[in-house]
Amino acid sequence: MGEKSYFLNESIDNFIRSRNIPLVGEVNGKMALDAMMMLLQMNEESREKPITLYIDSGGGSVPAGWTIIDTMNAISAPVDTICYGTAASMAAIILAAGRKRYALPHSLIMIHQPSLVTAEESVRQEDFQVLADRIRNTRESAERFLAERSNGKADQAKFHEACRLDTYLSPEEALELGIIDEILGGEKRL
Repeated sequence: MGEKSYFLNESIDNFIRSRNIPLVGEVNGKMALDAMMMLLQMNEESREKPITLYIDSGGGSVPAGWTIIDTMNAISAPVDTICYGTAASMAAIILAAGRKRYALPHSLIMIHQPSLVTAEESVRQEDFQVLADRIRNTRESAERFLAERSNGKADQAKFHEACRLDTYLSPEEALELGIIDEILGGEKRL
């Protein structure tokens, strides 16, 4: 059991030393902090060599996701993204933020409108308008960002319609919308 654990830890260390960052699980403050620290460190090591984010996430916190994207945009090193499982919700926006954006053939990408209230939160009547404005602004910001990153394949209105409900996209559909640039596998290899 110890050898297997050592091999796995060594593999993860080698993966990260090769300028790869795994974004696995919920997008939250810890993921954002870890990703931010790794991006900044890798940028210090080389401002020219690409960094790759490997994404398998059902999404999560909007502010945490924007922290990752803002850090990607603040550093000099180019940051590529690859969806190798699921990139849903905020993770799909992170996927779209890459310089070069890829998905594996059986990946799943999902976009939708943001939800900022959980069942555990209580909201006073006076706060409903503030919360509604916050959700609308967050949604418009995400849709505008996706449209800007689509390389002219879809405008903000198209993303507004696609985000009305949970919209599950195959890699081919994500490519058509401009969320990714290429599907890996077959002829296209890393």
